[in-house]
Amino acid sequence: MLFIAAHAIGQGAVIWVFIAEIFPTKVRAAGQAFGASVHWVFAAVITLITPVFLDADNGIFKDNPWPIFLFLH
Repeated sequence: MLFIAAHAIGQGAVIWVFIAEIFPTKVRAAGQAFGASVHWVFAAVITLITPVFLDADNGIFKDNPWPIFLFLH
C-alpha cells in the first residue's frame, strides 16, 4: 500500500509532464504519442505478469512478494 501511495504522489503524477517536456518542439507530438504508448504497453505487461509471479501455487515470488515491488519501483 505504501508503494502504491508513493507512486501516485511521485512518479505516477509526473510522468505525463516529463513525456511532454523531454522532446523538442518539432517532434513533441509524435514523441509524446510514442512515450504514452510505451508507458501503457509496459503498464499492461506488468499488470498481466504480476499475478503469475505472485501465484500461491506456482509463482516465483509466492513466499516473498517484495522483489516484484522493488522491480516496479
